Amino acid sequence: MWRGLAGAALALALSATAGAQEAPRARLLTVPDGQALSDLFPVAALARGVSGRVVLSCDVTTDGSSDCSAAEETPVGMGFGAAAEALAADWTFTPVAGVVRVPIEFQNEITSPVPIQAGLYVTQIAADPSIGEIEPGAIIVSMCRLPGCPAPVPRPTTTYPPAAIGDSVAGRALVACALRSSGARECVIENESPSAFGFGEAALALVTDIDGQANEVFRVPVQFSRAGQRNELWARRPDSRRYGRIYPESAIRRGLDGRVDVLCSIQSDGRLACDEALEQPRNSRFATAAIALMEEYQLNETSLGLPGLAVGDRITMSLAFDMQD
Repeated sequence: MWRGLAGAALALALSATAGAQEAPRARLLTVPDGQALSDLFPVAALARGVSGRVVLSCDVTTDGSSDCSAAEETPVGMGFGAAAEALAADWTFTPVAGVVRVPIEFQNEITSPVPIQAGLYVTQIAADPSIGEIEPGAIIVSMCRLPGCPAPVPRPTTTYPPAAIGDSVAGRALVACALRSSGARECVIENESPSAFGFGEAALALVTDIDGQANEVFRVPVQFSRAGQRNELWARRPDSRRYGRIYPESAIRRGLDGRVDVLCSIQSDGRLACDEALEQPRNSRFATAAIALMEEYQLNETSLGLPGLAVGDRITMSLAFDMQD
């Protein structure tokens, strides 16, 4: 359930700025292509399915060089102005002295927010000198994917915010990432709670381990906690016996294990409304079982509203069905 990156269009209608010195009609000589626009599309806007428009005001000199800045930007605060200015950094025009305006349309092919992945779960614990070559007293972090969280391998790290360690604070951050056509990964902090402890920056460092392909965008929440702290997100969730009762009979007869990614919306009471599922293997009825299980999940009052767990958020829950469990 990854989403592709956006496309964008450049409007090349150039005109003299009202009130500025009149300039003969100018022609942009370095016309950017759609890929250049896509590679600069603001990550947060990509993830939220937002399109934008910027009008650049460019001071053009007699040698054709220019200095462009965003005169208009819609919507404000999503980074479209900075993206347009970066796009125009090397623009040249026909040699005309004056001011020209260039409207740029950033058209997002994603029309709704990208579903949030189930996420990562990080626990800061006291170092065990029996684990590898970790020095006694060092800080280590265990990391695993939600919701299954198989037994993680502890490793030395500095990703748990020092300020939060000192005050024994748990936190959560939501990060959005785009994998550009060049293979470069660009990530931004969408939200963090509580603020001022550095959970967002720590989450940015962790998502670099997530694999992906070029031209993809994803959103991942990261949950941080200290050893011994209660980290349960759910007021209700199915137990292992429920998994056994709902395991598809046809899959049992065939000895099949399965995995399902279920797309759900968070409701005002913390329950999940799920309407789409991708199952492996196909036609195994694991998707039907998974959607039925999702009806038994409900976020607790403390979790509801945290980054990536707000009412209306679309989240992807990954469930594994294992004959051995």
